[in-house]
Amino acid sequence: MDRIKPVKDKILRKMKRDGEDIVHVALAFNTVEELANDKPYRVFLWIVVEPGVCENDELEQRAIGIVSELRKLLAQCNGIEVEDADLRKTSDVSLLDWQTLIRFDLDYLSPDDEPI
Repeated sequence: MDRIKPVKDKILRKMKRDGEDIVHVALAFNTVEELANDKPYRVFLWIVVEPGVCENDELEQRAIGIVSELRKLLAQCNGIEVEDADLRKTSDVSLLDWQTLIRFDLDYLSPDDEPI
């Protein structure tokens, strides 16, 4: 989480502006171990939405925009390499997926006096 501090506010603004249909922002890492600053985390980013979002062109495009923007923002962070970023429907995420993914805790990123 420390590595994303330079873009934290931009992520929060994007999610507040366009993220109302997002169920989860999930990440998979190449390791769960703490890495030295000179070693990058390789990240897979999933933006998860209800299936109905993908049945509405406007909502789906807004969600795809979030995928794109978060990918760009995370790629700007030292020590993070975004391997892949994708929009996923909740119905396409398996129990095994949920066991390996880490919820990108946007509440943790929010200031204490301003929950999202």
